Amino acid sequence: MDNNAILRSLRFALRLEDKDVARLFTLGGCVLTVEQAQARMGREGEPDAIYCVDDALGAFLDGLVLDRRGPPPADRPAPPKVPLTNNEVLKKIRVALEMREGDVVTALALADMRLSKGEVRALFRNPAHSNHRPAGDQLVRRFLRGLTLKLRPGVDGPRGGAQQRDRPRNSSS
Repeated sequence: MDNNAILRSLRFALRLEDKDVARLFTLGGCVLTVEQAQARMGREGEPDAIYCVDDALGAFLDGLVLDRRGPPPADRPAPPKVPLTNNEVLKKIRVALEMREGDVVTALALADMRLSKGEVRALFRNPAHSNHRPAGDQLVRRFLRGLTLKLRPGVDGPRGGAQQRDRPRNSSS
């Protein structure tokens, strides 16, 4: 899934202001101004939009975890650097928001995606585990949509949401 879209969705779902987004980037180790953070939330083709690379999105998510959960204990070693996959994105959001498997199942159900707790648990397993399940873009998209519906009931989504974009245009000939 597009990293900029992930940022936009999280910003909307969590009701973050641009200055909060920039602060979370900085907290995660990627120092950005408010304008630079805004550019990383831009849509493809928009002027001044900059693609948010995996390292920057990872820093934002790490900053979100630190902001919501606080710093780890001093005696805990730093976690190993892993590539930012859809599974890692889900995991960092889940940790930051202190969600359990049931909460993830509920968020997905709100977005019309039915998974059992066991299927959700497989998303968070070690990739070397035989029961690991890779998360696809659609699953991340639905999770973010469900999270928005859960945290902001009655609101469709940023800029009218998917329903408005997918609506056929009236053609007046």
